[in-house]
Amino acid sequence: MNPLVVVDVRTVLGQFTGIGRYALSLVPLMIRARPDWRFHLFVAAGSEPLFAHLGDRCTVEAAPPVPQHPASDWWLHVTLPAWLRQHEASLFFSAANYLPIQSGGAKRVVTIHDLVPYRFPGLDPLKFVLYLRANLRLCSWVADAIVAVSRNTAKEVEQILAAPRDRVHVVHNGVGSEFRKLSAEELATVLASRPNIAALEPGFLLSVGTHTPRKNFSRLIAAIAKLQTRVPLVLAGPSGQALRLARTEARTQGVEERVRFIDYPDDTGLVALYNMAGLFVFPALYEGFGIPMLEAMGCGTPVAASSSSCLPEVAGDQAEYFDPTSTEDMARVINRVLTDDTLRNRLSREGPGRAASFTWQSAAESTCRVLEGVLE
Repeated sequence: MNPLVVVDVRTVLGQFTGIGRYALSLVPLMIRARPDWRFHLFVAAGSEPLFAHLGDRCTVEAAPPVPQHPASDWWLHVTLPAWLRQHEASLFFSAANYLPIQSGGAKRVVTIHDLVPYRFPGLDPLKFVLYLRANLRLCSWVADAIVAVSRNTAKEVEQILAAPRDRVHVVHNGVGSEFRKLSAEELATVLASRPNIAALEPGFLLSVGTHTPRKNFSRLIAAIAKLQTRVPLVLAGPSGQALRLARTEARTQGVEERVRFIDYPDDTGLVALYNMAGLFVFPALYEGFGIPMLEAMGCGTPVAASSSSCLPEVAGDQAEYFDPTSTEDMARVINRVLTDDTLRNRLSREGPGRAASFTWQSAAESTCRVLEGVLE
């Protein structure tokens, strides 16, 4: 009998960044890669249409949202194991950091993206940090296999969570083929329907993501004041209180007129931003993988990035690196890339090849092999 593989993709909500992008990119390819498996997806309510095209071997069902929701905990630890047992599921795969205490007779595999609750515990209220830590620790105890999205994350899973090395498997994330260099005509077509992006003067510095302390945008804004040129910085993503804090930082540093904030765009708009940018800057203090770097590289945009965590592992020699705790070093590296035509042209030329070495197809196949190893 063909195995029934149950997948938790409830993280696909709203803007498809980070863990949501991972699930939405990976799982459909896993389903196509194993035509002899049956799949059942648990999704967040409202996200069912995103997975409705996956064929007769895949059924889709809504479940409570995750995380920090009492109904989610009850579903995960009580309802789900009963469902797995009733339907004789072979394996449960969680795309993000959560596993049930009871197996329901199924093998359990989880992807751990990062260990932010351990590395940066001050980012969230203590109660939530303890909740996240408990879930990660549970995963290390009960998982038959753990997928880590980088070697750096795998090392931390082994060292911090004390997970056995033979149960931890490194499977790098991918980058979509839509992140590529656009022709002038293609770019003009995209910009015609996106006036907020079309209003930007090409050649700006670009960074994208939520404005949390870990993303380190405050130091990036401070570094802008130290540049030898008045090139503007575009930050895509900050909103709400984070946006207000970023604006305050820009005023404090005296660069308010040089920092532009825009909402996080859809993928087509994001590709246009990368194509228009003169340099993509990724100042994060800590990342599990760092997909935006590869997206920028795929578009031929030079990248300057933090030397922390997994980022050199992902970007290799196709990026320049700075100390993310030093605004002086950050400004020095940005200045170097902006003023060194030979370096900038090399990064632009070699970036697409580096990005192309990370594909979601490869990630899906590697993840399926991890699941096969558990099913044997």
